[in-house]
Amino acid sequence: MHDWLEVALGLVLLLCGAEALVRGAVWLTLALGVSPMLVGVTLVALGTSAPELVVAWRAGLEGAPGLAAGSVLGSNIANVALILGLAAMVRPITHAPRSARFECRYLLGVSALLLIPPAIDRPLGPAEGVVLLALLLAFNAILVLRELRQRGQLADEDLPEVGDRSLGRSLTWLAIAAAGGVGLHFGGGFLIDGATGVARTFGVSDATIGLTVIALGTSMPELATSVVAARRGHSEIALGNVLGSNVFNICLVLGTAAVIAPLPMAWQPEGTMAAIGLGLTVALVAMLQRGRIGRVAGALLVSAYAGAMALAVVSG
Repeated sequence: MHDWLEVALGLVLLLCGAEALVRGAVWLTLALGVSPMLVGVTLVALGTSAPELVVAWRAGLEGAPGLAAGSVLGSNIANVALILGLAAMVRPITHAPRSARFECRYLLGVSALLLIPPAIDRPLGPAEGVVLLALLLAFNAILVLRELRQRGQLADEDLPEVGDRSLGRSLTWLAIAAAGGVGLHFGGGFLIDGATGVARTFGVSDATIGLTVIALGTSMPELATSVVAARRGHSEIALGNVLGSNVFNICLVLGTAAVIAPLPMAWQPEGTMAAIGLGLTVALVAMLQRGRIGRVAGALLVSAYAGAMALAVVSG
């Protein structure tokens, strides 16, 4: 019971910490006069991957690299199958902007790269981590250049109002952002300790716990954002949230974790889950080519998620 309480406390601190960090950082950046478009491309995208990043970082430092790899692979499967599936069941996703084609292709590419280590039976090491981080820099650079060229901006309602820019107000938001960072730090520690204890109690691997419990918990920000966006008729926000988050999870989270400590990438379970994630991404791109993800397709995606998690538990 103590281990499960640590898992629950860690998840709460991670989610609240990520929310506080993103809100504080976005407000301070806007107050300094930075373009809202740049804020959305960088800070907001990073914020949705903050829980996974902290979990991977703490797992690497505390000698549980299987949790880092499992949490990212499971989170990406949850994002495509569970989150987009539920969003489509709430309201069909019918609007996929032409610009999303680049994100889809990039996500397909980096997802395919994750199959190489299991195929040649080697871990994801520091060299591969540096490559993934370089791919993230390239991804962001291309997005920024594209948006600058198109002179696009995020909708005002998608970002908090700046309002009063006084010193007191700025210090308040700075404190909120700092508190969010502290919450992420301690939340990651509690989650790793609790999840490791649960894995030992039930005799399952760290990777299995990462693929299931931790992955689902760290995907809660994306789930809340996507379902709310779908209910309000902004299906493109739900889609963009998932595509961007998965690229950040692979390139930033796995890249950072691999630089800290080599990540196990055996064919079972990591390689199998990476293949499932790639297959789901291919299916998503095919659905988008048709221009619609309806309620039936959404239900099939949710079913695919349930099947993937059942396979992870049985294999673990």
